[in-house]
Amino acid sequence: MEAKSSTRLTVQTVLEKTILNRELFCIGLLVYSYVLGLVPIAVSNQGTARYVLAWAAVILLYDLFTKRFTFRFYGNGYLIAFMAAVGITYLVNGLPDISSGLADAAFIVVLFFLFYTMKMDMDREALKKFLRHISGFSSFLLFGNTVVSFWLLWNGYSIPYLHDYGYATRLYYIGISREGRFCGPQGNPNLLGWFAMTGFVCTVLYLVLREKRGKLVWTYGIVSCVFQWVCVALSESRGALIALYGGAAVAGFLYLVFCNKIRKKRWPVKAFTFIAVCLVCVALMSASRAVGKATIGVIRDNITVQQGGNMSEEILLTQREFNGDLSTGRLVLMKTGLKAAWNENIILGVGAPNAPDRWLDYKPADFAGETSDAGNMHNLFVQLILNNGIVGLLLVCLFLWYCISCAWRAFFRCRCSSKDRSIMSALLFGISSFGLVGMVDSILIYPYAQYLDLLFFLFLGGLIQYIALSFGDEAVRDPIAQKIGSVFHRRQKGKEEDGDTH
Repeated sequence: MEAKSSTRLTVQTVLEKTILNRELFCIGLLVYSYVLGLVPIAVSNQGTARYVLAWAAVILLYDLFTKRFTFRFYGNGYLIAFMAAVGITYLVNGLPDISSGLADAAFIVVLFFLFYTMKMDMDREALKKFLRHISGFSSFLLFGNTVVSFWLLWNGYSIPYLHDYGYATRLYYIGISREGRFCGPQGNPNLLGWFAMTGFVCTVLYLVLREKRGKLVWTYGIVSCVFQWVCVALSESRGALIALYGGAAVAGFLYLVFCNKIRKKRWPVKAFTFIAVCLVCVALMSASRAVGKATIGVIRDNITVQQGGNMSEEILLTQREFNGDLSTGRLVLMKTGLKAAWNENIILGVGAPNAPDRWLDYKPADFAGETSDAGNMHNLFVQLILNNGIVGLLLVCLFLWYCISCAWRAFFRCRCSSKDRSIMSALLFGISSFGLVGMVDSILIYPYAQYLDLLFFLFLGGLIQYIALSFGDEAVRDPIAQKIGSVFHRRQKGKEEDGDTH
């Protein structure tokens, strides 16, 4: 009997350190998401995500039944309500494919209930170590991606890859597109810009979390940040540029305004600090755009990209053209999505699996063809309205407001040390940058942009847990829930007093 129990214990220990290991799963899913962002892998293997989601479900169920992990859901009411709303939306609207609906729902579970709660049972030092490992791993991985991108650029590679989605044809270029845009191994300049921006953010967070920073670490950090900054500029991705400098402005303002030297000053000093931070970020963004345009101009003049007479390219171009001033079509996508949501189900939405078909039902007459952008609103909030209606949008906004209010109150605390402010500012740098990308490109629905989704919720959960460990659970209580609870408490107390009088 003792031999059997020891064997069982050994097997369980091995499983917990391999298949059921949360950290291993986190790193594995990040690697998988990065690989899925490479062309032609991304466009031909989008359905394999369900196997990864099944892995996550096994980990969650094991944790629930064995009580190995103490689930601490800060803001859990909004997340659970959102999942319930998604389920009701599926029941009301139906699903074209049950496996697709389950995969979408499972992805939300992974984001909210696994990555958001990752390591919430750790102490403060262990949490910092975990975040340092994840940010360092992401920094090294994406720095390598940038180096490969520059190698493709230096050698003038322009490898076309044509993919037929069935209802639309898309042309990707690995290296340099025929317009001279820098696409890297992703085959998409926007995605390359997002990854470079993410690498910059992770490098900054890694440097902040390092206790000892020798010359080698500083050298790597500076080289990585410079390479990632140049890569963002060369990609000419407006979303990546706005996200990088917008996130830097938010983090820099909070760090400087609430430092001990400025927090006690009067409001004109704080206003001047805010203006100075914004001006510095605008100047850096202008310099970045100038570097990007100048370099891309040299590339267009000196590198011959394969043009060819490919008819598929002409089909691609005509499918993505719009009449009038809406050349990019993003405003048309948003307006059509809102129209579809208004006419179909503005309260609960149409559901993520139904979004492309519902969008095509309301496409404008001057929309030439059925592109792969159908159902993609290029804006997180508009996407939520189409997929999950006003109810889903409200719940997500309440959850984000809870997280923002916790962070804002944490910066006001007098015992917040300079190191605490640095770590929280670096985490907010990433959270703000990923959130701003979602305002121009809805990263939550791109299978090949899940890397940003995962880090967004991982950093968000890490920030809330760090605040709780640093300042106590009182610092992360929901102010809205507290007000609602106080109302119910007063009513209950009033009923008890009325009962006593009678």
